[in-house]
Amino acid sequence: MMNVLQAKIQAIRSAGVDQLHVICDFDRTLTTFTKGGSSFSPVRRLGLLTEEYAEKAMALFYHYHPLELDPLIPHEEKSGIMHEWWEAQFHLMIQEGFKKEHLELMKGQDMIQLRPGVVEFMKEVSEMGVPMLVLSAGFGDMIEIVLEEAGVYTPNVHVVANFMEYAESGAAIGYAPPIIHGLNKCEQELGPYRDEVALRPNVLLVGDMLGDANMADGLPHDTVLKIGYFNSMDDETRPHYFEAFDVVIEGDESWEKVSAVWRQLTNNNKLL
Repeated sequence: MMNVLQAKIQAIRSAGVDQLHVICDFDRTLTTFTKGGSSFSPVRRLGLLTEEYAEKAMALFYHYHPLELDPLIPHEEKSGIMHEWWEAQFHLMIQEGFKKEHLELMKGQDMIQLRPGVVEFMKEVSEMGVPMLVLSAGFGDMIEIVLEEAGVYTPNVHVVANFMEYAESGAAIGYAPPIIHGLNKCEQELGPYRDEVALRPNVLLVGDMLGDANMADGLPHDTVLKIGYFNSMDDETRPHYFEAFDVVIEGDESWEKVSAVWRQLTNNNKLL
């Protein structure tokens, strides 16, 4: 008798790749947990703005990040807290003089590292013509730079994240709404990509936060197979990951286990 994971693999595989799309978080999912921090961090780590910016950005992190990880805070309350954090982060960047030209300075710095195996995986997904949504609460401008430099920002890849808006002078003046944070990122906010993935009712979803397990919400689906990277050392949080995800990856910086599931979904290998 097949377990839930095996049943999901069988259902997706039987339907075929033309019924499948991929949803991945970016920060600490496609990227390593140990190097680079979030897609916002190069702004601070490269010293592109003032020392006050770096201090204030870290103060925001130390205040809000523990709240983000707390599984006991009700969803609606935490969602409001996350919106407050992201809005404060963008306003801080604007106040401290972030400019479009700073994006050029972030290129070629290798500040953010993709997990080993991600590039190969994304190239295979592209070759198979499967849409891949990089659905992130991170800094979309930086995410695009990382994917472009890795050679994997191919036509099938769509980045749905937080992007700055710039004046003609290049100065950051705002952000493109709505703010996407860890608890509201879902397929409801896809814009022009919604129709494309709506025709593909099966999903391989990969994330690292508990909220990522809901990234496929907003559209009806037949089967959603969820993989979660458990980067935390918090034993209290661990059981919640096993409830939210079909596969939990612990203490593994590579993408190999995700690729192993992908191979199960797209060929006739023996079920896991």
